[in-house]
Amino acid sequence: MKINIQISPFRRTKLHRPLLGKDHLHRQHLLDRFNQGLYRPLTLVSAPAGYGKSTLISSWLGITDIPGAWLSLDRQDNDLRQFLFGFLATLQSIFPEAGLSVDLLEDDGSNRSR
Repeated sequence: MKINIQISPFRRTKLHRPLLGKDHLHRQHLLDRFNQGLYRPLTLVSAPAGYGKSTLISSWLGITDIPGAWLSLDRQDNDLRQFLFGFLATLQSIFPEAGLSVDLLEDDGSNRSR
């Protein structure tokens, strides 16, 4: 079954990558490392809060020719169902025809406490 995830306008803002300030630090050597990572199955960026991870990735997505999508996460996304809806919406932002089954996301009532 093909689906089109409909999320509220508030949630849709989570699909926009951060804008770069005019004074952001351009780190060409790190951008080059991302380009090298295109030939690997996964690139992991890990650093403490405030070290520029989002700025770096947003900068790279702005200069690359490959399709890229963004999903900002917060505590509510710790719920698997919420996360999957956001993840599917992210995929559909670059691949609108992404056909994914919603069977795993439908609430059949079995998880409710009685």
